[in-house]
Amino acid sequence: MKLMLRQEDFAELSDFKSNLIKLNSIIDEEEIQMHVTDYFSLINVDIYSLRLLLEIFGFNPIVLECASSETYYVWAKEEINSKKVIRIINEIVGYLQKTVAPQSIQDIILQINKRKKRNSRFSTDEIQQAIEVCRDIEQLPNKTFQVNYSCLRTYEDKLFRILFNEKRPMHIQQLAIILNLNATKYGERSGITPHHIGSRLSSDERFQPIGRSGEWKLASWDHISTDYVLDLMEEALHSSGSPLSLEDIFNYVKSKRPVEINAIAAYLSQDNRFSRVGTNLFGLSNWGMKSETTFREKTSEPISKAKLCELLEETYSKFRVDTAFVSDLSHEIANQTDRSEQAIYHRILESPAVKVFDKYFGNKKRKMATFIPGYRSKLTKLEILTKEISVRELIQKTVNEILVSSENQSLELQTIRDQVAQKTGCPKSSVYGAINLMEEIKKSKNDKGQVVLTLVTHKKKFKEVYKTLSDQKLIIEIERALDLIKIDSVDLGLFQLGKIFEATLKKYMKEIQKSKQYTVTSNDFKKLFSMIQWVERNGIITDRRALDILRLERNERAHGSTPDLDERETLMNNSETLVNYYLDYIVLFEKRREKFI
Repeated sequence: MKLMLRQEDFAELSDFKSNLIKLNSIIDEEEIQMHVTDYFSLINVDIYSLRLLLEIFGFNPIVLECASSETYYVWAKEEINSKKVIRIINEIVGYLQKTVAPQSIQDIILQINKRKKRNSRFSTDEIQQAIEVCRDIEQLPNKTFQVNYSCLRTYEDKLFRILFNEKRPMHIQQLAIILNLNATKYGERSGITPHHIGSRLSSDERFQPIGRSGEWKLASWDHISTDYVLDLMEEALHSSGSPLSLEDIFNYVKSKRPVEINAIAAYLSQDNRFSRVGTNLFGLSNWGMKSETTFREKTSEPISKAKLCELLEETYSKFRVDTAFVSDLSHEIANQTDRSEQAIYHRILESPAVKVFDKYFGNKKRKMATFIPGYRSKLTKLEILTKEISVRELIQKTVNEILVSSENQSLELQTIRDQVAQKTGCPKSSVYGAINLMEEIKKSKNDKGQVVLTLVTHKKKFKEVYKTLSDQKLIIEIERALDLIKIDSVDLGLFQLGKIFEATLKKYMKEIQKSKQYTVTSNDFKKLFSMIQWVERNGIITDRRALDILRLERNERAHGSTPDLDERETLMNNSETLVNYYLDYIVLFEKRREKFI
């Protein structure tokens, strides 16, 4: 290279070599570059000259490769076995890729050496050195180690990392957004949908769904419940033994799993297992407490234009006048409908049923309204049809009527849209949104690529022999479960019937135990499988195939993943057989139990 070195240059290089030797046995090339720039006060380091110098100093190069396929150098002292370093790195990375979750250095050492003979185990220093120079491994603030996100091999592993880092349950839509964002960040291709994420999570035992919320958690998070919100609401009331406020029920459920207070409020007002027993106080319906009528809130949905016209006509007739103060009209209608008086006042000002004008009483101005008998001619077809129901409900009702009268209860979406718009007078664009909210509608495509809608009907006949039971509370529980046997909640209905079936069998066995007619041990009560074995063993049931079907169904509903629409359709198709099996055996065991009481 035609370089002339002075004696002082050799001295400086010798001192530099001594400094390098004092560093770790294996050093990342980037760290050496930083050391060189500091030591010699350089701005740029010629990497090839540096590598030549390191080899002259007796360091051996080790070429490593990141998950991104980028290669980089580390340099080892002469006594270091380069091939062994690479082997250690590969084993550590492989172990951390498999576990995904961060591991302590002690756990890494233990797992890496677990199946090795004593003389072939890696030392603690060797493992620590390998971790330090491997760019695919990162250390966390709590001194644990994990592989970089880009090293994770499957979508499931990446989803595990996302949830682990967030430390909270997440909705599949949020997971899809983060997963696709990270793919872009790390130069990968990804367009995974929430539906695909749900499928992947449901087939991996490391994850658990939280009820039917669409949120998922890590199975190791025991502090977060996967129970359905309704079951936890019941649990809150049972644990109290007395009525609770909306806020109390919400706080109890939230302590177990993520939930919105609006969801709790909706369930309390809509689900018949709960009843309002006081001002902001709720109890279980089967407690038999006197229910307080739940009035609409003052801010509830507004009265339709046509309905308001009809109420105005009735009010004028009641007042026996043609002209009245707007404030008097709004006050009367608000009392009849329990709507906001102020909101009705402003609606009257725009109603086609009245002509509004100002009248002065001294210096005070009051608004008055004169009734217009011919107001109906000013109402549109859609306004008349939606007098009692919303536009969405009208569209959905019309769609149902069209499909019921169509061949095979199926028709092209475009044809349905045009017919609905013609029948109701609604904008064509409104039809799509209403149809998307109809769970009884199934979409497909025909040979021409047109979207076809099919009405999925699920009218099932269930046995009513349960109504002959003497336990009225049990009858109410059964009917509540049967009410859920519909497309959007069939899994919940079957789950409730499974719980009732198991509880009824257990109560029957306890009566047997009291009567000492048969021997019943604590192990016989341990789980449903052992209870069914006991029934067969004692000749109470001779053919247990039906009971095994119910047991398997009950386990699937209790421990299986949340079913999608296709799965719920399959459940609906089989529901008549399953429900009648449940009812037969619930009645059988309950009536036999009644004989002992």
